This record gives sequence, C-alpha cells and structure tokens, in this order.
Amino acid sequence: MLVLSREVGQSFIINESVVFTVAVIGADFVDLLQTGAEGRKRGVITLTKGNRQQIMQGVTALLIHEQADRARFGFEYPSELISIRRLELVPKQRIQAALISVT
Repeated sequence: MLVLSREVGQSFIINESVVFTVAVIGADFVDLLQTGAEGRKRGVITLTKGNRQQIMQGVTALLIHEQADRARFGFEYPSELISIRRLELVPKQRIQAALISVT
C-alpha cells in the first residue's frame, strides 16, 4: 500500500493523466477534485475515513487519517501497471507528452 499525505490544494496524479486535488478536509471525510491533466474538471470524490473506494479502474483509495490541514491516504493498485505520484514531482513535459499521445 502506498501512503501519501496531502494538504488542501495539494495534488497527486495517476498515470500522468488524471489529477486529484484535496479540496476539503472535514471531520472523517475528504473531498477530492478530479481533473484531467489538461485541466478539465471530471467531478468530486468524497472519501470517508476507514472506507475503501475505487477512484479509478484498478485504484482503490482509503482515507487513513485526517486533521485540520492534512490528510493521509492509502492506495492499493498494481504498481507494475499504474503509477501514483505527488503532482509536484512529475515534470510538466511528461504530463504534456501524455496528453499528446491521448489526443
């Protein structure tokens, strides 16, 4: 299981094509804004503490812990097929290259 901590406004990216940004951290829940890497909004996913939820094909997320300004997530996924990274660690050129190959 991959574990990431994120604050409101911070993001993670799956397969360099779908971005999830922490929009709201509440008591026992977190709202994630889902967008394509090109910036098009796809919706909001609410994770509740202790409940596993599929957020993409092959990716299950779990809200492990939340506090006022930070949430800790766990991810279960086949790491040989899917990549999950903090958005700030992915070079913009790689995201743009992924977009070009999809269009």
